[in-house]
Amino acid sequence: MLGIAALKWLHHRPISVIVHCKSRAERAMAALQANAYTFHHDVQAKCVTITVNKQESTQSYTHTVSYVGGVRRFGDDSSRGPWLGCSCQDHVNYCLPCKHMSAIWHVYMDLPFGWHTMPPGYFNSPSMSLSITPRCFDNPQ
Repeated sequence: MLGIAALKWLHHRPISVIVHCKSRAERAMAALQANAYTFHHDVQAKCVTITVNKQESTQSYTHTVSYVGGVRRFGDDSSRGPWLGCSCQDHVNYCLPCKHMSAIWHVYMDLPFGWHTMPPGYFNSPSMSLSITPRCFDNPQ
């Protein structure tokens, strides 16, 4: 499980956001323990590329977690410019931190890519602070 410091930003969030992020953090820890991720960070571009190595095959795929750009809102697509957060479908669907972001925040906890270095607008976005959560959170994955 991720350390308390890594999840500190969840304080005073809606329960649906906490449940979502805790499940992603648990998946991230399992993948980290299985050595399923390879990280490459670019301080100039303010992003981390995470390569996911599929254990059951020789395939791998990459996602990029960006620390610059706009805050994604529900219904936004990639054509509207660079977004804060991850390029994976989970982040696109829920506009909340995914397992890739949780893994990066754990690995880079005290470095320039920890959760505390995300711009404040990311954690203050409507998807993380709504008192009435959207229907997509009724059945978290």
